[in-house]
Amino acid sequence: MRNFEQVKAEENIMEKDFTVLEVPEWTGSRLTYGAFLLYAEQVVKIVRETGYAALSLEKVGPELEAAANWLAQVLKRSATCDETSAVARADKRRDALWLALWYAWKFTMKLGGGDPLGEAAAELRSEMLAARGMYAHEMSRQSSEVEALRRRLAKPECEAALRTLGLDVIARAMFAANDEWREASDRRIAELAERNEKQPKGEYAVARKRIVPLLTETIRIVNAVNLITPTEASRRCAASLCGTIADFRLVASRRRKRTNKQAVALAGDGDSQPA
Repeated sequence: MRNFEQVKAEENIMEKDFTVLEVPEWTGSRLTYGAFLLYAEQVVKIVRETGYAALSLEKVGPELEAAANWLAQVLKRSATCDETSAVARADKRRDALWLALWYAWKFTMKLGGGDPLGEAAAELRSEMLAARGMYAHEMSRQSSEVEALRRRLAKPECEAALRTLGLDVIARAMFAANDEWREASDRRIAELAERNEKQPKGEYAVARKRIVPLLTETIRIVNAVNLITPTEASRRCAASLCGTIADFRLVASRRRKRTNKQAVALAGDGDSQPA
């Protein structure tokens, strides 16, 4: 399903003179395998709905579709590891507990000095600020950051402050969730290693390399059709491809699990956590 950014990009493109419309030859080199598959599938969907014959893609279109289906099967074998769901559950629990700990501490800080709870919160200031935003980081990095926070909060004065605030239970639960994530991740890695021994080496890369030249050829043919014998259908196809590329270029530039706005939605609060 197209998002708002993609639709707006298409609308802006459609306002231009279609004789100068050219789809950039972008093949998603910076995308992860999963995102690359979604990109390839979206390109297939656009050209198939327009019509392979209308775009002179009678040969290349079906080849691209078949190559994308093959990559989907390769990734599906990896994504359906028994431990994948356990890793996701532990990560979700870890994130929720961190946000609970962060916001409870943050609002207690507003009590200020002179209040026992405010003073306890102030005792944790440097430790908590050092870990801000870690919930949005890549999962392995987040795991290491949780462990670093565990060591910092193990100091006697920090343990006392957590007990005073009643946050020691949440902190322990978050550390336990991190332990669960590490254990599930180790099991998943072991399962993937065993599975990779039974499948052709480099199958992911081979599948992707098969798609890249087909994407390039597809885009070049669409551009040629729009240059030589443009139609409203080919123009709409090109605009949709441009919108898709603009959208996935944004995906390729993102390196965080969530934005601050998404974290606010999760926390149900109007004051975002610093990145």
